[in-house]
Amino acid sequence: LLNRSSDLNRNKKYRYWVSCFYSVNGVGSVGGWAFDFDSEMNSSQLKVFKEKQIKNLKNQFKTTDVEFEIIDFKRLKD
Repeated sequence: LLNRSSDLNRNKKYRYWVSCFYSVNGVGSVGGWAFDFDSEMNSSQLKVFKEKQIKNLKNQFKTTDVEFEIIDFKRLKD
């Protein structure tokens, strides 16, 4: 029973609203989406998130002409 709280914390998700600018083939747009993370946001997690989004856009649009920048992020209430 002592490990039960740590098991619950391990499965906890942190939901953030992420506002970003992205460009595909020179056409830019601004958007925002809710994303779930396994821990509270930090700079290394933001870097990994950005790299993942760039990879996703390249795959989705079959191009290497992709830009992605995080404008802001805010933790949403549980």
